[in-house]
Order: sequence, then structure tokens, then C-alpha cells
Amino acid sequence: MRNRGFSLIEIILALAVAVIVFISVFHFASTLYIKTIAQDKNSRENFSYSYGETYCSSKQNINSSTVILHQTSPEGFISTSTRITSIHVLQSLPMTQLLITSDSASTTEADIFIFNINQNDNTAELISSIDAGPGIQDSKLLDNYLYIANTSVNSHVKSYYLDLEATGTAMFQELSNIKIVSLAQSSSLPKKLSIFNKQLILGSEKSNTGGEMFVFPFEQNGAVQLLSHTQEFDGQVNQALSSYGKIYVAAASDPELRIFDSNLTQEQTYDAPLTLGNGKSVLHIPSYIILGRTLGSGELSILSATTSVLDIKRTDGTVDYLQAIDGSNPLEFLSITANENKELQFWHIVESAFGAKLKQDKTIDIPGRVTAYTCALNRMYAFVFINNQATLIWFDL
Repeated sequence: MRNRGFSLIEIILALAVAVIVFISVFHFASTLYIKTIAQDKNSRENFSYSYGETYCSSKQNINSSTVILHQTSPEGFISTSTRITSIHVLQSLPMTQLLITSDSASTTEADIFIFNINQNDNTAELISSIDAGPGIQDSKLLDNYLYIANTSVNSHVKSYYLDLEATGTAMFQELSNIKIVSLAQSSSLPKKLSIFNKQLILGSEKSNTGGEMFVFPFEQNGAVQLLSHTQEFDGQVNQALSSYGKIYVAAASDPELRIFDSNLTQEQTYDAPLTLGNGKSVLHIPSYIILGRTLGSGELSILSATTSVLDIKRTDGTVDYLQAIDGSNPLEFLSITANENKELQFWHIVESAFGAKLKQDKTIDIPGRVTAYTCALNRMYAFVFINNQATLIWFDL
């Protein structure tokens, strides 16, 4: 009679195959998870599916009397009155290494820099610089790829591969250089960049010959080459924020806030009633939307997920940036404003059976209005003007 069971050898072989398959699947899953975490290193964990957004955390209860400000000025490298437009931390230890961009008006001066910041003696050492000219309004860093918004009529978006193993100008390898015809025709300047759904999004000043938001899919080599979508706002796009599969756009037009789905189809809008000012910044804290506006009768608003107004507060200064704070309170955030005495304003959302309200926790006075900032965990780096010179300040949150 035929033996219908399995021999010991067959069982051992089957187990060996199963182990090999399991190890392979586990390795793939682990690698995928690690890559996902690495790619999302600048995003708030479980907060946003966006890339390239600043991540800040708070470790202590600071206020104006306890914050210790450090500062240095890269004088001699950056001209007087030249505004710093973006900062990226390339390395935190043992030496802080920053990549910064500037809005240089010169066609010959450098406007992308890499500095080593010695936090023991507050000095800046220039490592590399290039002229991407004539001036940069914003940039995004995704892994080793740098994307910049240019102000030239012949160059509006550039992409670079950043080779940190190289030296000097060889660190920057240009991948693409894009001119947007409608912007060149209307002399409108690019303003803000964001990354959404494997696409680079550029917001611009109001254009009389086309739209103000432009979408470029990423190519396999990391560059952006082709314009795939244009959106009309009839006003300057000040910020586009990617969060949970949607994009929130704050614009200097009515409505001040527009929300798009993953296909860039407009879903909702918010037009602030009976208040002055334009949409300047936006933040999404599920299930709330925070809208910052230019100086008017109510610069800070909290909206429901359906854009119903829940509360409006004064900051007495344009809300230039809104930043989530990863700390003990998940509903805490920072508004970075043009208020001369309260540039940094910390708020949190108070939830109750009657709705949600905004409550200010503390304010911090720093030497000037922030033109660019970033965080390395609980340390904030920001550029301000001191005596008309771009100056880097840093402190722990």
C-alpha cells in the first residue's frame, strides 16, 4: 500500500523553505518600514503624510525669562539686507551643519550655502556655496534632493542632487532647471514650495496670464521636469500644506483657504467673514484647521474639519508660520508672527462639549521677525535681521 504521509526529509525541506520565505518577507517588510520612517524623518509621526515639513518637539516649559538665545552672523558671506529664505539641518552632531538659501538680488553672488555652526563659540564656518541666481524664495530638502524656487524670469524651479561626500561646488549637481512661461509673461515671482503625493508644488504671486499654483511630478532620478497641473487662485499662494492625503492652501485672495484631495480636486473652501487680512499660513491638527492671516481684525482662526469657524484670536501681527509642536499636549502649536514684542506665540486647543477654543500659553520675544526657521528635535534655528544683517539664532524649546 502507498505511503500517503510525509517523510522526515520532506518535512525538514518544507520547514527550511518556509523559514527562507519568512525571512525574506520579514526582511522586505522591515526594509520598507525603515525606508518609510527614513523618508518621513522631517514629518510629525502619525501626524502628516507630508515630506520636507519641519518637525519640532518641546522638552521643557520655556518662557521669555528662561529661554537662552545663541546667535551668530555669517557676515562676509551674506550681503547686508539679504533675506534668508530657508534653513535645513544636514547634521546635528558632533557639529551642526546647516544648508541655507538667500534672496540675493545679485546675479553673481552665491545664494545657497552650507555652514558648520560651532555652538561652543558661536561661529559659522562656510563649507560650500553656489550661485543658483538671482535669488531664492523657498526650498525643500527631501533626502539628498534639493528643490528651490527661483526669482529669475528664465528660471523658476531648480532641482539639485546634494552629494555630501564631495567638496566645494561639486556638492551640488544640478538635475533640472524649469521656466514657467505664464510667470515669465506676467513677471510674477515664485514664492513657496511644498511636496505632496510624489509631486512638487510651487505657489507664486498673483499672475495675470495664468494660475498661481503649479504641480510637477518627481522623475525617477529625483528631478522635476514637466508641468502637470496649474491652478488659478486670483491671488498669491502663501502656503500649501500636505496632510493626511489632502492639501491645504492659504492664499491672498477670497476664499483665503482652499482644501484639495489627492487628485487636486477642490473639496472645501473658507472665506473669512467681516475680517481684514489675507490667508498667510495654515496648519492641520486632526480634526482641526488653524489658519493664520495678515494683520487685521483676527489673525488666528480655528476651523472644524468642515471649515466651520470655532474661534478667532488676535496675535497683533501677521502670522508668518504655523508649526505643530510634538510635546506633552498634542493640541499645542506655535505661531511665528510679525508682532515686535511677541514673535513666538505658543497656543493650544481647548476642547469641550461646547466646541473648541484657542488658548495662548506663553510668548517669547526674540531680536527680530523670523525670515526662515527649522528644528532639530527640540532645538529651533531661525534667521532674523539684527542691524540689517541676517543673523542666526538658536534655542531649545
